[in-house]
Parts: sequence; structure tokens; C-alpha cells
Amino acid sequence: VAEELWQLLGRKPFVSVAEIRQANVTDSVAVEEAKEKLIEGLLEDISEILKVTGIKPKRIIVMTAPGWKADMLAEALGKTSPPDISALIKSSNLAISKASADAKKEIPRFAKELATALSRASSDEKRLLGLRIDELAVLSGAKPFLSREFGCEVDVLPADSPDLPDTKGKDRYAKPGRPAVFVE
Repeated sequence: VAEELWQLLGRKPFVSVAEIRQANVTDSVAVEEAKEKLIEGLLEDISEILKVTGIKPKRIIVMTAPGWKADMLAEALGKTSPPDISALIKSSNLAISKASADAKKEIPRFAKELATALSRASSDEKRLLGLRIDELAVLSGAKPFLSREFGCEVDVLPADSPDLPDTKGKDRYAKPGRPAVFVE
């Protein structure tokens, strides 16, 4: 049937040997893909937490990474070679100046984690991480969907928000592309 339709379209020789054009991924398509992967990853993380803990959630708090972590990631992605941890810490003056006193203690740990993750990441993963999307806006827009999925209230806040309730330190695990989750 496909060959007959191909012939009716005036195409030759056969559809089965026709060359398929490669898709051109534009920046806007890549951004939408990054948003989708963010929500998909969050769904997997929450599902895994609920499965392992056996908790029936009353409320889920999703915490996006503070700005200094996104700045440090951008700095690391800007390097041509795999980032050196100490060099990353030293060159991240912007990240350090924006961080709170508590967050400054976290910078060396995050730099080490970031260097390890980027050395293992594929070029496609790095490309997606390099797209600066507004994670707070994306996840806030997905709150109704997440609430329906998990049958409870879902709050989305920046990890460094002064309005953040006590999450027992879970907020420090928020990273760009991978928000932290606290389940009540």
C-alpha cells in the first residue's frame, strides 16, 4: 500500500529505498525537549521516593536549584576541557558572591559533584544542561498535573527561598535539571 501511495504521489523509485531527511533541531525544540525531560525526571524521582518509602503523600515540595548552582554549571560548561574542581571553585566568583553563607559551605561539594557528572555526561546531555530554562516557571506550570498524578498538594519553590518550610535539609540536593523533593 505504501509503495502504491508513493507512486500515486509521483515519487520514484520506491518508498522503501527513499532517503529520509534528517531533522534539524532548533533551539526552541531543544528548550521544549529540556522542559519535557525535567518534568519526566521529576516524575521518576517522586515515584521512586514514594515506592521506596511507602509514604502516602499529603504534600510534595519540589525545590529548584538556587541561581548560584546554575551559574556554576554554566561556568563549567564553558570550559573546553573537563572542569578541574579547584579551578571551578576559584573561577566561580559569580556563584560565590551570589551564594548565602550556608550555601558557601556547599560550593566545594557541588563543584566536585558537577565535575564528576560532566565528565560522565554525553554531548547531548551537556547540550540540554546548557540550555538555561526557567525551571521554577516550568515546574510551577506543571503543578496541576503533578497534583493529579500523586493525589496530593504540590508546592514548587526555589531551594533558597525564605518561604521554604523545613525540608530537613533536602533543599541542598537541588541541582539544575534535577530539583530536590520533600514528601510529607
